[in-house]
Amino acid sequence: MRDLLLDVNIVVDVCSARRPWYIDSSEAMARCLDNGGRVWLYSGSVQTYEYSLAKEIFRENQEKKVSFANSLAAARDVLAVFCNDKNWLAALAGEGAVFEYDDPEDEQLVRALDTFPHGSIKLLTRDKGR
Repeated sequence: MRDLLLDVNIVVDVCSARRPWYIDSSEAMARCLDNGGRVWLYSGSVQTYEYSLAKEIFRENQEKKVSFANSLAAARDVLAVFCNDKNWLAALAGEGAVFEYDDPEDEQLVRALDTFPHGSIKLLTRDKGR
């Protein structure tokens, strides 16, 4: 059994059905759950989930002239449903000082993995090198 911690790009992919990535991500989450694992969201990324998904919804609906405020409201609704059956991983103080890294957000997630027993969780991301 191996748990999954979801990167922001995975959450946005799945919540917006962003092609082609959401299919593989959805399948990975389903396999995790089928094998008795848990799917985790990082509580330190809540604002990033919201903003990134709203930005994607806004981009997808530019021709319909949907406002960013409406995209933000839609993102909140979608995330509320998506997060309902996920586990929340607390953001710890030691995961905060990451600004010297090329990708501070990813560094936080990698550090968060250390709160689990070695080999019991993986980071699900599309980022190269992770």
